[in-house]
Amino acid sequence: MFKNVLFILSLFVLMGCNSNDDITTTPPIIPPPQNADKLIINQENSDIVIASIISSIGILRKRIEDIPRVDLDKLSGVGSNELYLGVDISNIADICKEGGEAILNSISSTSVDITFKECKDNDKTINGDSNLEIEDEVSHLILKEFNYDDDSFFKQANILYDEKGDRKDIDAFISSGFIINNGEQISLRNISFKKISQNYILNGDLGTGCLGGVVIVKTIQAISAPDNKCPDDGELYAVGGDGSTLGITFNRNMSIDTFLNNETREYYNTCIDLPSYDDVCP
Repeated sequence: MFKNVLFILSLFVLMGCNSNDDITTTPPIIPPPQNADKLIINQENSDIVIASIISSIGILRKRIEDIPRVDLDKLSGVGSNELYLGVDISNIADICKEGGEAILNSISSTSVDITFKECKDNDKTINGDSNLEIEDEVSHLILKEFNYDDDSFFKQANILYDEKGDRKDIDAFISSGFIINNGEQISLRNISFKKISQNYILNGDLGTGCLGGVVIVKTIQAISAPDNKCPDDGELYAVGGDGSTLGITFNRNMSIDTFLNNETREYYNTCIDLPSYDDVCP
């Protein structure tokens, strides 16, 4: 239970910042899921759907914030901007301290392009192509065939950070990929993920790990999550096969109401009581 408490709370650890609602991404869109892909949501599998959604928010936040960093000024001396992409280094050869390679394809005062090949550092392995540009205080990161330590894979992702280095506001679009939770692969397709101050917005096609199948997640009201506390506002729902739906409403007193096919499902006193992915997908 204590492990579950720490896990749930860690999903909602955010840093306050100034909002920037203007950041947008325009990556390619892939076809929506077919009816055969959609999971029919019912009472028996609703715990897994809830756990998939909640854990995915936390994992995406952590993975996007934790993409390692490169200081462009130290790399080349061609400019004063700090660009963040790989790991903190003083030159390109220092990225892969434990093996593999990082190939510097191009660099300028405002951009850097690097290909990682089995690059190992701090017991982490990075593969894939990364391109980063800074313009008007916004960092624009494009990842292709990007794999980070085998717990996430982005076939293509466009990510905007609102401030150089701080990563306080994030606007990401992942055309396809997956994240790993408790050994299970949760697929991502046309996922839009935003972090604006202490608010989350998640939209797109999300896999349900151990169940298989896809649900379409839609945020109706941004999920507000104060530092180290459960969410105290927000609403989202998932649409499955045959028109099945699952709604999650976060209340001001940090309680949660859930709804199955527009009928009351279950009430939770706090986010700590929500289904844990570790428990429902053993």
